[in-house]
Amino acid sequence: MAATVASAFAVLGLAAWSLSGLVSAADEDHAMSSDQRAATATRDAQEIPLVRYEGLMEIAGGEDDEQIVRVAEVELHGLVRGSQDELFLLSGHVRRRRAALEEAVDIVVRTAGPAELEDPENTALRDVFRDRVNAALGRDVVEDVVFTHFRVFDTPGLSL
Repeated sequence: MAATVASAFAVLGLAAWSLSGLVSAADEDHAMSSDQRAATATRDAQEIPLVRYEGLMEIAGGEDDEQIVRVAEVELHGLVRGSQDELFLLSGHVRRRRAALEEAVDIVVRTAGPAELEDPENTALRDVFRDRVNAALGRDVVEDVVFTHFRVFDTPGLSL
């Protein structure tokens, strides 16, 4: 019986050791006082990856009313604030909501006009992307968006 209890503790110890990398940030956060947790939550915003989008869309235009295919590639990160535990939970939520985030980006890219898409600073789209991403996540957690990759170009004479 003592050997069984010892082996059970050994198995539990190995399981706890293997998970310690995942929960150490959460344990440190729970060990903090409420004042320390509040100070941690208000620190500088951190950038987290949100979604990568690649899409083709047909638009009218060009010479002789020729169809043009617009190619859009967007990699979007978000600036968020929170404790390490909150950021860990948020990254899981982002993974689970990936389809909704891709759809949100698709809607913005498809409804944006050529001038908005070709703006080198993306100033017109930044707020729209942030609002759509927050709606897809179901909460206002993204303060701003960062385009780590943004490319839009037209290929005349092709048809989908």
